Amino acid sequence: MVTVCNCERIDMRRRTLTVIIVFTVLISVVCSCSSGQTGSNESGEINYVIRDNTPVYSASDDTSPKLTFLDEGDHVMVVSSDGQFSKIMISDHLTGYINNRFLSPDDLRSSSSSDGPGRIPDNGGKETTDASVPETVSNPQKIECISVYASDYHTDSRDLTEYVGDLTVDGKLETAWNVRGGDTNDDPNTNGVGQFIDFHFPEGTKLSSIKIYPGYCSDAASFDNNYVPTALTLASGDKEYKLELGEYARNYGKAAEGYEYSFGEEWFELEDGVLTITIDSVWSKNRKWQDCCIAEVVFYGESGS
Repeated sequence: MVTVCNCERIDMRRRTLTVIIVFTVLISVVCSCSSGQTGSNESGEINYVIRDNTPVYSASDDTSPKLTFLDEGDHVMVVSSDGQFSKIMISDHLTGYINNRFLSPDDLRSSSSSDGPGRIPDNGGKETTDASVPETVSNPQKIECISVYASDYHTDSRDLTEYVGDLTVDGKLETAWNVRGGDTNDDPNTNGVGQFIDFHFPEGTKLSSIKIYPGYCSDAASFDNNYVPTALTLASGDKEYKLELGEYARNYGKAAEGYEYSFGEEWFELEDGVLTITIDSVWSKNRKWQDCCIAEVVFYGESGS
């Protein structure tokens, strides 16, 4: 009788041990599956920035101070993610926060897609189609202008800061060309409507696309307090393109992403190497300041010689 009881106890222990092992294996499988479904912003994963001038914030809030700016193709290590923002570590061990919409697990610069990252509207409003097609249509490059001339600019009377046209090509969203209107710095009546800015390139330059950051994009408050272009005209010689930026002028987040316009397969060849951007209409949320602003303009195409 004693021997039988011992055997029963041993069998019960074996069955209990088997149940524990099976349960442990099941937990391991579930955890493994869950970790494989964390998405592109998984902790410790390398991600790539998908646009130039992407801000890195000190906290997971786009109104917090900016620590630095990253460009398209820069890689970062994602430490953690809360759904909208990811905490990242940059190569120099700087830690900050970046909006997830500007991150991708893939380096999109190596993609064969002709559109690439960002929004490229259609060619609505293009009035002429006689621009020539260069051989490098499939691989446009970012190009730099030689100089900038603005019809006018605002000077702050408090500290004599000049918000000149060159600030549109300094690579910084926290600076901007500010213009009020009229023939002097002091006429606020038109809020910049009719004012223009000339970008000078080498002769023979052809543009495949242009990216514009309308408004004062340093932060949401500065954006809302100033005026923003809602319509622009791009011109060179007798060729013009009309751009409608209404949804960008009313949304800081979209303006900070940049409005990208593609000239399609027929690139825009600049007469005498000059591109003129004219402000056609403006809008402001708070109307606190009379200035109309353009933070940055980026050009893609083929530079002339």
